[in-house]
Order: sequence, then C-alpha cells, then structure tokens
Amino acid sequence: LNVSRTMFGGEEWEFRAPVLIGDTVTAQRRFGAVEEKDGRSGPFVLLHYETTFTNQRDEVVAVSRLVGIAR
Repeated sequence: LNVSRTMFGGEEWEFRAPVLIGDTVTAQRRFGAVEEKDGRSGPFVLLHYETTFTNQRDEVVAVSRLVGIAR
C-alpha cells in the first residue's frame, strides 16, 4: 500500500471465557480483508484484523476484531 498515514478505525471484543490468575494467554492475529473506499477527502483503505486469545488448554477466551484506516 502506498499510504502516508494510518488511523485506528475501531475495535470490537467478544469475551468467551474467564481468564484466571495463573492462566497463560496466547494471542494470534490474522489479517482479514482489505476494502478500498472513496471518501470526501479521497480514497482510503480499510484493513480488517482478527485476534484470537487462547489459554493453556487451547480454549478461546476472547476474540478482538480491529479495523485500521490507511490513506
């Protein structure tokens, strides 16, 4: 991408299970989709990411969905 700046576009969290003292939590981020849009000040790109948080028992404890904006 040929961009001059990036911005935070929002984040959504889904909590699926409690995290307890002593748990080991691992995060894995995946790149989702890219959307090109036209705005009032010109074109921009939306970058979608999803991060999955798992505990030491491989149980998913949370999922975060993030959108970045690149101009």
